[in-house]
Amino acid sequence: MQHDFQQQILSILSEVKREKIDGLIRFLEVSDFFTAPASTKYHLAYEGGLAELSRDVYIVFNEKCMAYSLEFDKDSITLCGLLHDICKTNFYRKGIKNVKEDGKRIEKDVWIVEGSFPFGHGEKSAYLLQKYIKLSDEEALQSGGIWVLPSPKRCTGKWIRLEKNIRYSWR
Repeated sequence: MQHDFQQQILSILSEVKREKIDGLIRFLEVSDFFTAPASTKYHLAYEGGLAELSRDVYIVFNEKCMAYSLEFDKDSITLCGLLHDICKTNFYRKGIKNVKEDGKRIEKDVWIVEGSFPFGHGEKSAYLLQKYIKLSDEEALQSGGIWVLPSPKRCTGKWIRLEKNIRYSWR
């Protein structure tokens, strides 16, 4: 299954017409992006969870843009949807934790946060992406996890927020 997500994501990214996208794709291939969990214990906390979540967010984000007839560039939707959590690459490691289950102490395999980069979650994603490709202001906000879309009333300069749980709306 994990291999399927990797193939799907790389296929989608190969269609992005952005200068230096090849370097970003190479980074994903050599990092743990396709094997990392999406979290330590809350959602998709298993090997390959990050790739699965990223693919699913891309699908939902694309559907939301179409449903609201938002004129958002295809490359922007791809980059912001697929790579909104790129900050989680090389961020987790496997470990063992002594936990209590059914009144007994047992050792359990867990995911441990190992990142020490002092940026917040969203800012780190935008920062990492911009090491490889140039982002527009809107893309930096989106990939940074703010989950905003430009208002259909662009002339007002206001932003609208997508529902908080966009990541889970496909389930």
